[in-house]
Amino acid sequence: YNTADPAKVSVRVLEQLRDAVGVRAVDDRTLEVRLREPAPHFLELTSFFTYLPVPRKAVETGGERWADQPRTLVVNGPFRLKEWKRRDELVLEKNASYCDAAAVRLTRLRFFLVADPAASATMYANGEIDMAMAGLVPLEETPELLKSGDARRAPFLATYYLMFNTARRPFSDPRVRRALALALDRKSLVAGVLRGGEPPALAFVPPGIVNPATRKDFRAEGGGYFKDADVAEARKLLASAGFPEGRGFPRVTLLYNTEGIHRQVMEAIRDTWKRELGIEVDLEGQDWNAFTRTKAAGDFHIARGGWIGDYGDPLSFLEMWTSSSRQNEARWRNASYDEVIARARLAADAGARMEALHEAERLLMEEMPVAPLFFYVQIWQQRDYVRDVFIDVQGNVFFKRAYVAPHERPRS
Repeated sequence: YNTADPAKVSVRVLEQLRDAVGVRAVDDRTLEVRLREPAPHFLELTSFFTYLPVPRKAVETGGERWADQPRTLVVNGPFRLKEWKRRDELVLEKNASYCDAAAVRLTRLRFFLVADPAASATMYANGEIDMAMAGLVPLEETPELLKSGDARRAPFLATYYLMFNTARRPFSDPRVRRALALALDRKSLVAGVLRGGEPPALAFVPPGIVNPATRKDFRAEGGGYFKDADVAEARKLLASAGFPEGRGFPRVTLLYNTEGIHRQVMEAIRDTWKRELGIEVDLEGQDWNAFTRTKAAGDFHIARGGWIGDYGDPLSFLEMWTSSSRQNEARWRNASYDEVIARARLAADAGARMEALHEAERLLMEEMPVAPLFFYVQIWQQRDYVRDVFIDVQGNVFFKRAYVAPHERPRS
């Protein structure tokens, strides 16, 4: 639409979609959703941010920035937006209209928007902040902080992986992809580079998702699909693909984004492939914006990848590798995989659905368009006097029941 008002664009698009989707407000307190196909995981979907209903009036009144203005951002949680200074700080206050307001003990929350772990560590050490969230604990200090109890660790529903561009030779050959994946020593990578207790990944779906049919963890049920550091098998596969001891293997590039620790991880991977398989790999680091553009354009051989589950279901990790998925930047096409995912999506029985998802993951790991490296963990700092903060496996932080023990907090 040719209009300078983004709010009008949003409303006009929503008006066109309104009759095409099975969602309607029955009354002021009831939202009705009609499903086109079975979705036993639908309640998991409703917890994903993009599924949250938005009052039309808020969008129309607030315009492009309706979501960061206290007067137009409508919430139904324990806190509401009081102030937002972009790139500086965020202030929340207790929501008096919350349905369980009596259980909320904090009256105010102040968040400093800090991106640099070193700056965050200084603020924490100086007593300026009571918590330093995941991602802001300096990597080099992590082992000692965990050992001393000054940092805390919890699982995270996220996978760190490499992605092969299957539209480019030699990565159109699954033997090459598997060879490179099997040669990697994940245990040593985690212990020597990351040092945060990240579990090595021998599958793609991380721990933390419960199979509703068995009440068991999906990852524990599926187990691992390959051996870590299986160099002998990797060499056999590479030789069968026409590259014995790496001879004749083209020089390829491993793409990564320069933020964080990724370069150290990529250097360790490059050195392993050189040592164990005899192949040469160049590293190319780009800032995040350039990195995402390059991947989307398919202008890479191998690229770093990471995925956080949008919702607590294996489909969030497996559906992205179907032929029609926009997230499938590996450009992998497998009709059998597409069929199994379609079967999982249409299964009304939770047990049959999970069996199909296990089958899909097995196919993914056999073809190896992606090579999982490790499962993320959350590492953060929190004062002992800050109590009852709850952080779930998706990294969402809940302060509903949190409080500060006044007799333990030091006077400033």
